[in-house]
Amino acid sequence: MDQLLVLSDMDDAFRNSLWRTVTEELGFEFIEEEELESSGQGEYSPGDSLDIIEKGVCASSKDADDQDIHQTVDNQTNSFWSSVGSDDADIVESLVYKLNGPVSIVDRVALTVHRASYQPGAPIYPPEYIQFGVGVPDNLTVSPKMRVTRTAETQVFNLKAEGLSMAGPYLVVFFHGALQKQYEDNRFYLAIEKISALGERCNTPQRLWRFKESSMGNSKDGVDLAKYLSS
Repeated sequence: MDQLLVLSDMDDAFRNSLWRTVTEELGFEFIEEEELESSGQGEYSPGDSLDIIEKGVCASSKDADDQDIHQTVDNQTNSFWSSVGSDDADIVESLVYKLNGPVSIVDRVALTVHRASYQPGAPIYPPEYIQFGVGVPDNLTVSPKMRVTRTAETQVFNLKAEGLSMAGPYLVVFFHGALQKQYEDNRFYLAIEKISALGERCNTPQRLWRFKESSMGNSKDGVDLAKYLSS
């Protein structure tokens, strides 16, 4: 009893460190977290007013009703999406978002991985790689896979700086690979606290065609997406 009382009064960081030491001695592994390096992509907070995500549409899986895609856009503390558990780390999960307006141009996407501070050791559940698709389900412009930094800090993926032309009514975020197991059931999970997108809403067909004809644009995507502006 006394030992439990002492543990509850400990500093959170020390308590989590102690939990990690104990569970690792039992053979459980925590991923090594990394510092988020400055990438020159500019500051971008998850609650930025320029976020062009209108709403979450669907998730490839969810671990519970209160851990669905909608929790990644509600700006609530300790609100997150979680995948179902998997015995295999080689998984692919996805989240689909409706963007503002008939079509939006996506320049950057921000990701915040959830830290489960209520679990022993306060682990994070990041994917190994992330990938973005913009357009409609049967005609997506898809980015290359990008490595995800193992941190709970918000990290930004600058699609425009990578020379990617991405515009459409929907954003699909693909997660490749899981890294962290949950201590309780020894299964791999992904847990995402926040997804935000920074870009520009295309209000007119003329704006989209200017995008299409620019050095960043892709004519095939422009022709297909113009149909959605006039529909």
